[in-house]
Amino acid sequence: MDSEKPQAISFSRKGAFPSMDKNSLHKWGDLYYLSCSGHYATARNPYGPYEYRGLVGTGWQLESPYAHGDFFLWKDNWDHVWCRDRDRRVDRIRDCFIAPVHYLPDGRMEDDLSALPSDQQGAY
Repeated sequence: MDSEKPQAISFSRKGAFPSMDKNSLHKWGDLYYLSCSGHYATARNPYGPYEYRGLVGTGWQLESPYAHGDFFLWKDNWDHVWCRDRDRRVDRIRDCFIAPVHYLPDGRMEDDLSALPSDQQGAY
């Protein structure tokens, strides 16, 4: 089996990309998407250089470094799954959410949060 020698990923530290664990990598079209929580960056090579693009959506604790998530292909559609803490001061209980992802012509991606109940956007 041919395998590549491990390499460091090159990343531009412009923006607010979290320095937490739980990073995820996927490819759509000709771009690679490196994500952590709701933050993401793109590159044309899996090793970078990655440029920070922003958040996939607003609310739902997507900006939190604890919103561990991943992107996956299901029934020919891309989806985003992530978790949200109820109240970290009290316990470590998390709710999980799945939302469709839309890829825009300029390489940005956005979660379609319209199907999620609007009264549950913030922490409990």
